[in-house]
Amino acid sequence: MTHREALDESLDGSGLHSRREHAALVALCRTLAKQMDAAGDEPSTRLTAAYLSCLKDVRRAITELPPVRTTPNRLDQIRAVREMPRPSKKTARDGLRADPRRPIALQEGSTAAALAAPNTADNPYGPS
Repeated sequence: MTHREALDESLDGSGLHSRREHAALVALCRTLAKQMDAAGDEPSTRLTAAYLSCLKDVRRAITELPPVRTTPNRLDQIRAVREMPRPSKKTARDGLRADPRRPIALQEGSTAAALAAPNTADNPYGPS
């Protein structure tokens, strides 16, 4: 694995390459990684020192990143609801709510009406 491939893998895993405030650091590290690959088995001491220093700065920047959330917060939930496509008119005719501000009008024989009706036949203890 080349230095450039290893660096790109580290940056992809951390998400650092997509942060604007670290763009210069990422560009510098990529340039140094290319130079390390081009130098072959005997890179100069200065190049090696610069590359190691850059990697140290990248590692420090990665640890300063906010933690990745695995569960959505309230704002994520609100954005998800706002980005949901509006139901079609056919959905509204079937008894499902097309506009959340309008009341539901269930048509007899529709799937929604069947689901909303209590099923007392299977319940030996009566309606719940």
